[in-house]
Amino acid sequence: TTGGSQCGFCTPGFVMTMFASYYSPLVTDAQSVDPGGEVLAGNLCRCTGYRALRSVAALTSGAGLVEGSEHADRFASRLHDPVLGAVTAELGSAVVACRPSTLAEAIARRASEPGLRVIAGATDVGVEVTRGFKRYPGILSLDAITDPIFSSCSRAEGTVTIGAGVTMTALEDFLRDGGVPLAGQMLPWFASRQIRNRATVGGNLMTASPIGDMSPVWLAHDAVALIGGSSGIREVRVADFFTGYRQTAVGADELLVALRIDDRVAPPRGRRVAWVRKVARRDRVDISTVAGAFLVVLDDRGTVVSARLAYGGVAATPVRALGAEDALIGAVWRDGDGGVKDARALLGSAFAPLSDHRGSASYRQRLITGLFDACLSETGIGSDR
Repeated sequence: TTGGSQCGFCTPGFVMTMFASYYSPLVTDAQSVDPGGEVLAGNLCRCTGYRALRSVAALTSGAGLVEGSEHADRFASRLHDPVLGAVTAELGSAVVACRPSTLAEAIARRASEPGLRVIAGATDVGVEVTRGFKRYPGILSLDAITDPIFSSCSRAEGTVTIGAGVTMTALEDFLRDGGVPLAGQMLPWFASRQIRNRATVGGNLMTASPIGDMSPVWLAHDAVALIGGSSGIREVRVADFFTGYRQTAVGADELLVALRIDDRVAPPRGRRVAWVRKVARRDRVDISTVAGAFLVVLDDRGTVVSARLAYGGVAATPVRALGAEDALIGAVWRDGDGGVKDARALLGSAFAPLSDHRGSASYRQRLITGLFDACLSETGIGSDR
């Protein structure tokens, strides 16, 4: 009825994606602006284009949850049933797979079996195995842990705690009521719905990729990582979390447990500017060339009270532009202000990005200042956008 035709090679993927969206209550801002686009972002068809396919997706998304639907209870409840609890598998005397149900058990296993590869959603490790042909002596899967601090999100007195085991889709759902604005802005552009259904907050941070989508977000929000070990939980600011390329402050006998964010808003009559952009060749399902996440707090006169400018893709780790941040304090948040000019000049020499197949060093350098200019243009005092 929508005029689509396909060769059939990719049809099963589209069918399964739309089957899942049929029973999903998640209709994001991206979906409302681009009907069907958000649902099908992770699927590829080279036959007919996407107009007809998107039309079907827009018509069917969430329809299975409509009260009175004959299919509503037939599959929806099964899609949310837990499938497998705690598991430990051994080969001879060696543990080759462990799936604990409590955080304490996972930490103990991490200490006793440091050679196990830790996974949660396995969206990265799965590709390493299937495409990179990597092999690991064993795995420690965290996806069955039910401790609330690890597996859920909470708000209390201006503080948001996000469990390391929370999926990106669950985080999206939690943030629909507001809060942690940079995360809410970035998540629709994070991979695809299929990946967000599996990828976890902790797993994404622990990869320590310099181009990880969410790392600049946590840096700009000045998040604190809660790291669990045999002696308890210790705290490390995300600003100090990345110790080198693909390296973190989490020890070999520790696990990332949660992130904690002070999410109190601007001073009375002031405002909080939250702005994020991911520059990539495709809007979705692509790795960023450069990403920027900026959180600037203004008083009632538009003067900068605090600023955090975080970038990905410009150094060996996700990083903040500390010099530019300092230059902004006391400046009026508008183009032409002296402090703003100083900050922009400092951004021009703050990092030494490398060239690769996604972009040259000079292109990345232009993006560093270009993203700042775009943010100021859209949010500065007197802006009509």
